[in-house]
Amino acid sequence: MAKKSPKKGLDPLKIFKHATGFHQSYLRILNSIPSDAPQEIKEQDVGLISMPTMALSAFTSELYFKCLLCVEIDEVPNEHNLKFLFGLLKNETKREIDDLWDIDIRQPHRQPMIEYMRTLPKGDKVKLDLRYALDVGADSFMDLRYFYEREQVYFLLTDFPTILRKVILRRFPGWESALPKPSIDLTR
Repeated sequence: MAKKSPKKGLDPLKIFKHATGFHQSYLRILNSIPSDAPQEIKEQDVGLISMPTMALSAFTSELYFKCLLCVEIDEVPNEHNLKFLFGLLKNETKREIDDLWDIDIRQPHRQPMIEYMRTLPKGDKVKLDLRYALDVGADSFMDLRYFYEREQVYFLLTDFPTILRKVILRRFPGWESALPKPSIDLTR
């Protein structure tokens, strides 16, 4: 089957709005676990929602990348691979995303999950740089949807959509007011 050509002339705001809907859904599911629930209930619920939320996160990241690419090169590739999409961005955009990633991945609340990943088979190879996260998470939209076929998936990009959203809103701050006010804070 021949690969489809990239789409041109799309409205980046429409892509942004579409991505925001998935982002909002991801956060609503993530925030559905009551903080005061007993630990065993939290663990059970986290196990239940982990793959769906990560798949939503990967798809949201793909859409935010496509929004940025629509702005930068007026093309939206027919591609899901996050590493490929990142590679098409302008160098200054990549640097901005790298800088935000470096700050975010080192946040104290991220460390327990990273340390847990490092206890898993081949987890000792887990790195914190964005290029590594994109290498292992490049096809995560597919990998997470079909996790039952995989031995292991290392997904460090769970909150990556928030970083991409920040980059977009730095360029188009008015876009935030063009959307209905979300009930969940998308800046976390």
